[in-house]
Amino acid sequence: MPILYLVLFSHFVIATPKKITIVLDPAGDARNPGRLIGDTFERTCTMYFANQLKKALEKKDKNIMILFTRLPGEYTNQIEKARFSNTCDVDLFCTINAVQCSNIKPQMHIYHYQPCPLSTFGNRLFVPFEHAHEVHNATTQLFANALCKQMQQHSRQCDAHAPLACALTSLKGLISPAISVEFGIKQANNLSHCIEPFADALYVSLMELI
Repeated sequence: MPILYLVLFSHFVIATPKKITIVLDPAGDARNPGRLIGDTFERTCTMYFANQLKKALEKKDKNIMILFTRLPGEYTNQIEKARFSNTCDVDLFCTINAVQCSNIKPQMHIYHYQPCPLSTFGNRLFVPFEHAHEVHNATTQLFANALCKQMQQHSRQCDAHAPLACALTSLKGLISPAISVEFGIKQANNLSHCIEPFADALYVSLMELI
């Protein structure tokens, strides 16, 4: 093979952009409609938000691939979600929640899984399900803080609150950086005001992460 061809081929391989994979986990499913927001269930709000967020992110970067943990009418448990995400080797897992609140302006809360400080796994090939979050716990915290900072630049559309660590079932068993966001909205249609700001903040924060 000519040397010039090898050089050009090597340059092409190095310059190929990395595919970014994000798993969106809209709260609720076929068995659990979630909380009531006006006359709309949470599962409807979160699926709408996830679909619109997917469009906004893919418009920003053609190398972003969005995967969903469920489709309308489907049911998946947390073990299935974690297995799916871990198998796909994703860059970020994000659960989307919505709850009704009295504030006129939408409120956004960010959560990451509470770490267990008693164990360290290093480079082990097998990590117990209940400790999977620890593999990228530090990265998750950095991302959550960066996301909050970026969202605070969109304070006209949404108030972003400091990230909190909680033992959330929806984040259990996930190896990749994983967060849960909850939007407090007065009416279901208020969630649409958060799509573009959140897409911008998520994208910028993710570029810093990877």
